[in-house]
Amino acid sequence: MALTVTRLFIISLFLVLLPRAAWSANWEICDLTVKVKKPSSDEHLLFTEIVTVKAKAQAECPQAGEALNFDPETEDYQSMIPRKNWPKPRKTASVRYRYLDGICKNSGPCRIKHYSLIKK
Repeated sequence: MALTVTRLFIISLFLVLLPRAAWSANWEICDLTVKVKKPSSDEHLLFTEIVTVKAKAQAECPQAGEALNFDPETEDYQSMIPRKNWPKPRKTASVRYRYLDGICKNSGPCRIKHYSLIKK
């Protein structure tokens, strides 16, 4: 009897965790229009304010009017954009915010985020 209860518990646990595993494999995407604020003293962060938001699917996007500070990446997410190529203050820029929820090694649940400047 105890073996059957244990098996039932393990199967139930697996079924509960299965949807989360499938969910964590999907990148969620938000397309943002941001207005660049004054230059930052931190040379690795672009300081912006969100002007418009367009969510794809069920993405949890930041809201218009919120401040967003990030280190801009290339469109393919492979490298960081040099500061000399960042948009100038008071200009608007298109940003693709992409995230993936999952379980990070040694730290538990986490969200991997990417902020890519999109060329117009």
